[in-house]
Amino acid sequence: MYTYDTIYEPKQFKYYVAESIGEYSVEYFFTSKGERDTIKAISYSFLEEMNGRDLFNFGFGDYNLANDTITDNVISNNGDVYKVFNTVLSTVPRFFKIHFNAMLLVRGSDSHPEYAKTCQASCRKSCVDSCRNTNRRINIYRAYINKHYNTLKTAYTFYGGIDKTGNKQTMINYMPDQKQPSIFFINNKNQNNMKPEENQAQELMEPTSDEELMALVLKRRAESPRKDLFAEQTARAREEIKGLVLPKHLWLNK
Repeated sequence: MYTYDTIYEPKQFKYYVAESIGEYSVEYFFTSKGERDTIKAISYSFLEEMNGRDLFNFGFGDYNLANDTITDNVISNNGDVYKVFNTVLSTVPRFFKIHFNAMLLVRGSDSHPEYAKTCQASCRKSCVDSCRNTNRRINIYRAYINKHYNTLKTAYTFYGGIDKTGNKQTMINYMPDQKQPSIFFINNKNQNNMKPEENQAQELMEPTSDEELMALVLKRRAESPRKDLFAEQTARAREEIKGLVLPKHLWLNK
């Protein structure tokens, strides 16, 4: 079985994850255990089809089981950030197993201008020229990619956001030493030419007592299967990619 053991941590450093596959999204849920139990949600939401390749947006936040909503603009500080981060990362190969030819857009919920305005209204840091809380999430993802770039690039091809100069928008190459507000990436063709049955993601973890809670989460989501938990993020992502032209080597319907 193909695994990412050289990058991802062993099972004890990840939480049990429940998976929900819909027509336009793939969702994962798990419980962060620290000072309090907090349900986390990861969503890969379909944006649009571009030259035969489906583009999805990545969303991550705290899930409220009672009202089926997401909070994605706060940091939980639950004391388990390392385990949470590894759990989030472990869903990426599972997503590409379902949507092998997809492209994924990752952009932090704290990277849009509205976030800075909201943060400055209540923040105690007294920022003057710019909000120091902005872009924290995308910087975390970038730091991880940069640290493992030589290994990750064998499985994925990364692009560093959108060049909006000129008459058309194009993706730019990913540069580890440059900051970009978003990251695009695809799963490389046939995972280094392995046989299809070998092209599998790492097993996430064995069932635990959290299964009962996750069953309630999935039941709750089944009651509103068309609802996008990250509707605001998805809308901002669609706005960002307006006019985007994929490089021809990424087209699937040439």
